[in-house]
Amino acid sequence: PFWAGAFAIALIVGSYATETFRGAFLGVDPGIIEAARALGLSSLHTFFYIRVPQMWRLALPSVGNHMLSLMKDTALISVIGVEEILYVAEMATAVTLKPFTMYMIVAVIYLGITTVITLVMMALEKHSNRHLAGAR
Repeated sequence: PFWAGAFAIALIVGSYATETFRGAFLGVDPGIIEAARALGLSSLHTFFYIRVPQMWRLALPSVGNHMLSLMKDTALISVIGVEEILYVAEMATAVTLKPFTMYMIVAVIYLGITTVITLVMMALEKHSNRHLAGAR
């Protein structure tokens, strides 16, 4: 069950991430690419030094959303029997007969994980947009 769940989630997240990066690739200003070519940069250098940093800056907010979605989607694979946080809480509830306590612990764990992911993504966005502060 684990590999089936992992494969299903990988397909879902992979398809969304592919579309995110495709949109970011198309979102890079063609004038910047033209300027790089005018300066004599090769296609490879243009891609890695011009296009990828611009793509990263454009795709970063969506990548953060995909990470949060992936973290929440892991609860869905508990339906097929994969032991994850929610599944363990259900098993503990059957033993302790304290569902509120168990689900509150799970909620705090999920809140902690999402807070950490959000803070890391905010720091990455701030770092990737630091050069734009002077342009405004």
